[in-house]
Amino acid sequence: MNVHPGTAAGKDDLRRRIRRARRELSAPFREQAAQGFRRALSGLAHEHPHGPILAFLPTAEEPGLEPGLRDLLGTREVWLPVTQPDRHLTWSRWEEGTGFRATGPGGLLEPEGDRVPAAIRPAFVLVPCLAVDGRGIRLGMGGGFYDTFLTGLDESVERVGCIFARELLPAGALPADPWDAAVHRVLTERGIQRPAA
Repeated sequence: MNVHPGTAAGKDDLRRRIRRARRELSAPFREQAAQGFRRALSGLAHEHPHGPILAFLPTAEEPGLEPGLRDLLGTREVWLPVTQPDRHLTWSRWEEGTGFRATGPGGLLEPEGDRVPAAIRPAFVLVPCLAVDGRGIRLGMGGGFYDTFLTGLDESVERVGCIFARELLPAGALPADPWDAAVHRVLTERGIQRPAA
């Protein structure tokens, strides 16, 4: 049950607060966290040794996934999202030499190259989040792209929310709408874990 008055307003307020807290993270913390994300991502890839990985290229404020993703480029197919009208995503394979342009919402970098609706049977999907609660409910960036994409994805494909450990909240801490797509686990700088209800 949603106990948050004005779900949209509640989400917007939480997004502002979390983004502000992320901007205040120190450079030494971010460097150390990036190594933790790298180890956690390597572990997740070993759990799912077959199939392409649907990922995202993080912004400066988001969890530092890029070093871990670059480690995987030599051995795994890594696909990145490209936003389309009507909150849809297509995917482009990230390879050495892939070019990027600031064509996404708010100037997000998106890969150049061929685009497909989604990789066939991905190993797992890394999902950008600002927070996740104990039910697996995620607070996304507000565009609805991942809610739309995840709704059409086979439920057996693991959805992994990417957050800082302090953004894993108790069950019921996040406002939720019926269309909000949940995640199965979270990847943080401290490792991989299931949200606990």
